[in-house]
Amino acid sequence: MTKGTANVRSATRNDYQPEQIPAFLEKDWFTRHLPHVPETSPKLLRRTAAVRLVQWVLAGSMGDSAAYLGIPSRGAKFHTGVTVSRVDPFEFHMALEGIAGEICSTSSPVEYRRRREALRGWVLDQVAWKNIIKQLTPAPASWHPPAFDDRKRQVASVFVWVQVTQGEQRGAI
Repeated sequence: MTKGTANVRSATRNDYQPEQIPAFLEKDWFTRHLPHVPETSPKLLRRTAAVRLVQWVLAGSMGDSAAYLGIPSRGAKFHTGVTVSRVDPFEFHMALEGIAGEICSTSSPVEYRRRREALRGWVLDQVAWKNIIKQLTPAPASWHPPAFDDRKRQVASVFVWVQVTQGEQRGAI
């Protein structure tokens, strides 16, 4: 493949499914496949990589692929041009090929879409939250711990949702 063909999808790597792509590219994949990327906007690049991987399978627009991943069209940004930030398009394409190859070689890849759908609207309930709080190490008598109110329960729910689904926090709750 030459540098001029960086935006052309390899015909040999189409056996992964779009539901196997997290809405926010896993940090491990990003670190291993895009280690040369300048740290200008890793969040934007991780989102763009996920959208592009879904686009390869669905053969639609980046906007359609973002919608498939649950990335809202308003407020979320991803790069639609050939270059992604200051990343060489050929290197970006080859990194995505590496990620696609890794997904294809996994015997039981994670179905991130199923996780996102199963956890849509999920939050830690009051009973579970109280049980978690009970398990915390008691604070020294001289220190006043923060209140573990409903707001903190919601934040904890978002954190868990993001970790389990590899989605973005705006998709939680």
